[in-house]
Amino acid sequence: MNFTLSTKTFLTIIYIVGIIGICSPFQYYFLILTPINLLLTFFFIVKAHKNLNLENIVVFTILILTTWTIEAIGVNTGEIFGAYGYGKVLGFKIFSTPPMIGINWAILVLGTGYWLKSIKIKNTLLFSFLGAIIMTILDILIEPVAIKLDFWHWKTQTPPLQNYLAWFIISFLIFILFPKNILIQKTTLLFGAWDYSLCFFHS
Repeated sequence: MNFTLSTKTFLTIIYIVGIIGICSPFQYYFLILTPINLLLTFFFIVKAHKNLNLENIVVFTILILTTWTIEAIGVNTGEIFGAYGYGKVLGFKIFSTPPMIGINWAILVLGTGYWLKSIKIKNTLLFSFLGAIIMTILDILIEPVAIKLDFWHWKTQTPPLQNYLAWFIISFLIFILFPKNILIQKTTLLFGAWDYSLCFFHS
């Protein structure tokens, strides 16, 4: 996957403006643009795919639908990640779950896959284990930011251990079950809209 200079410049400008805006008194107006940020990020990731074909599109779609379904079950039962709910930042919801969360999972999976590709790990189990570790660490970093900015909220004061165990298991299964040649893609957009996490250190 190769991003053109114009694409990199465009997305970099969007992220810089977004980070500055979300750390400003006008935070609300930038936060509500998060779904657009996620969609643009994912669009350019797909567009830059070297061998974009029907198989890749089907895999991306299944990945998004699968992770959204898991989140929807989790939100409505509290049995997967723990008791939590989504705020308004990620946009409209279906079954109390924003479709954008599936897009976000896809962006993080693709970015993590590229990180692992750079290490040149060939063993599938080790690849999946490290991928799950990275994804879980990302969630640990994301949680305080997401809670602070009302992406989602927990009924407990802090995310339960169950949440991180679920992230690890789900991520492990994704890297085991999904085609590596599609998941392992070069992208500098690992965090997507989560670049806004810099604002966690603001005030």
